Amino acid sequence: MPIGDVTPEKTCAVVVGIEQYAVGAGWNLDGPASDAARFVDWLCSKGVPPGNILVLLSPLEGNRNICDQLTGRGIPTQVASHDCIMNTVANCLPNLDGELLWLFWGGHGVITSDHGRRLFCANATANNPQVFGLEDLLAMLRSKTCARFKHQIGVIDACANYFEEMRSKVSLAESGFSRGEPAGDVRQFVLYGAATGELARNDTIRKTGAFSEVVLETLERDPRWPPDIRGLRERVTDHFERLRREGKARQSPGYFQWQWPEGGGILGDLPVSGQVQTAVRELGLAVPQLRKLAKAVLNCPGFTDNQRWEALHNNLPSSLKTAFPRQAEATDWEAELIGFFASIWNDKDGMAAWLVALRSVEKNQRASQAVADKIEYLRQVNEVRRLLGDVEITTAELCQLYRRSAPDPQLAPEADDLDQVLEHLWDMVPRVNGGIAPLLEFVERVARGHKRPDLSDWVKNVAHSPQQIADLKRYLNQEAADAAVVREYLLIDLPSATSPLEYWFHSWNRERDSHDSIKPASSAEPVPAALADILDKIDSIRQGELVIELFVPFNMLCCEADRWEIEWFGGSKSTLGALHPFLLRWRDRALNTPRTRAGEWREVTRKIRARESAGTPPTIRWIDPHQKPQQVMRQIGSGDYGGCIGFLFAVDQAALRGDGLLLAALLGGAPFALWMREPPRNWQEFRQKMDIELVKADRLDDVPCRIANVRSGDDASSQPAYALTLFWDDPNRNPLAAPYPTTIPQRDAS
Repeated sequence: MPIGDVTPEKTCAVVVGIEQYAVGAGWNLDGPASDAARFVDWLCSKGVPPGNILVLLSPLEGNRNICDQLTGRGIPTQVASHDCIMNTVANCLPNLDGELLWLFWGGHGVITSDHGRRLFCANATANNPQVFGLEDLLAMLRSKTCARFKHQIGVIDACANYFEEMRSKVSLAESGFSRGEPAGDVRQFVLYGAATGELARNDTIRKTGAFSEVVLETLERDPRWPPDIRGLRERVTDHFERLRREGKARQSPGYFQWQWPEGGGILGDLPVSGQVQTAVRELGLAVPQLRKLAKAVLNCPGFTDNQRWEALHNNLPSSLKTAFPRQAEATDWEAELIGFFASIWNDKDGMAAWLVALRSVEKNQRASQAVADKIEYLRQVNEVRRLLGDVEITTAELCQLYRRSAPDPQLAPEADDLDQVLEHLWDMVPRVNGGIAPLLEFVERVARGHKRPDLSDWVKNVAHSPQQIADLKRYLNQEAADAAVVREYLLIDLPSATSPLEYWFHSWNRERDSHDSIKPASSAEPVPAALADILDKIDSIRQGELVIELFVPFNMLCCEADRWEIEWFGGSKSTLGALHPFLLRWRDRALNTPRTRAGEWREVTRKIRARESAGTPPTIRWIDPHQKPQQVMRQIGSGDYGGCIGFLFAVDQAALRGDGLLLAALLGGAPFALWMREPPRNWQEFRQKMDIELVKADRLDDVPCRIANVRSGDDASSQPAYALTLFWDDPNRNPLAAPYPTTIPQRDAS
């Protein structure tokens, strides 16, 4: 769930922790109040104003000091009763100014027979179980009442066992929340501590919920703001999967995501119990894959008709009837269908008989064919997973292979595990009409990278024609040839516009992994003429693509060096940016000049390179002119810098003042940035163009070469990339830092 550029100052939170209930000591929990306080501590550490945090606590007697401590920090607490919670959410929250909303809840909860989640309030009694319907609460938060909170994240640590199992003498009352008119642009993401029918474990000795603990640990370790929500979900899922394998946990945390206008509620792994997940894994499948099949069944028009559901059940062989859920008995159709398919998956005759029965009652042939297609999809994907089972593929390699196999990397959904990669590739169309499927291209790439001819043989057998194989081979061979190109660097030091030039030439060959240099030389000629002389000398010895890096002082970062005309022998002229990939670097920082915060520069670069090595695609963190310098520095310091910084305003000489946003970004440690010296015709077009080029680049070091192609084709001032400054300042390639390591291979990470 991408959150964008929401600042801590625009973040609000409702935090609930209930340990003591009016029903009696049998309901006591020792942990939710401590978890709530820890969550508040984390919010404050990130810069969320205390006035933006609404806290409702009902701690045990021995934990009442938690309320006192929060109050002493300017964060008052209220009792977590039904009325107080209702007033806080319905009346107080809408008056806060924010864009990101957090909802943290720890306490008791249940699931109703119609699969609705209910959360108990502190004043719940045996005869009056005061509850809130979580679905109603979330719907109200998505309504126009709270429409200012465009991004909403919930963490719900509560049990999800069935209320009927409690054998209560009374029924659950309605929550009282009015759903209201829905807003059209609210994103919601909610993590649940337990799946349907499960209990959420609370550690009384350590005073924490098992689910809350791993959530809080993950948030506290994430330096970014806003935090990586996708990474949080995956960390929680992986943690509990490991505990279940070791027999140390039974709960299966899940998630719910609402993305408007893409569609209503998107249910994650929530409805599936740990037992079913284990059965699915034993088949070599994944729950999200079987969920797609279940959804395809439920999308059949005939399944809105009770009689057709019963007719399907009656048409099944007797061996399948006991396993297939009848509509009258199913409390969660999706989960029960997943369990049904898991139970008969290896029975191909049984699956075929079920599909025949479906087609006999489903009049919509397109819908029944969609179900059949999903089954075929699972069969082939399962076969690919089996074939790749003994291939050791790192996460970084997986992401790279996925992006290269995708026909359009920009449109490829994010994926960082094998199941997601296979699922997305299956859904993609071939690179060209009649071409080989992206999934098969992916397998062939793995075969080449790991020298597995058996995988290549499988691709040949599955492909529709020999021509597809021939075209794929030709495409991959050309790609490999392009990747073997030597990349060389001309590093030039320019202390001022009239200074002599000092330059270094370095070559890195992907195959030899070698590093060469020539002695520094100087020239007192005018800069463009001196550059022409240097390029003339370099052309006689260079072997491949040349990247020019110009070290300049801060007051020259807006110079139009890429537009300088270079005159060649014979009188021909060309701009420097059209000749070669060209970029600027900050000379003062490269020299470790005081107050340039060179340490932050090196540290941010290290983290960006680590993300790149982990396979994280590069992105641009855009800065608009309304942001404050301190805000920009704080965001970069917290890890919010993407792959590079982009400016959505013209950075001219006036923008080089000491309190400007460019200096703030550089002092924050940003090593990679781009900006326009003049406003483009259309800022949106410019931003889109740069985003596309960054996505298409495999690595950050490929970006200058891609921008060079844009520059050479965009000479007209009305086009994107005209008057573009590319600032690519890698501290690992710094001849101004003495001594320069000329004998150590300088890997370009291309």
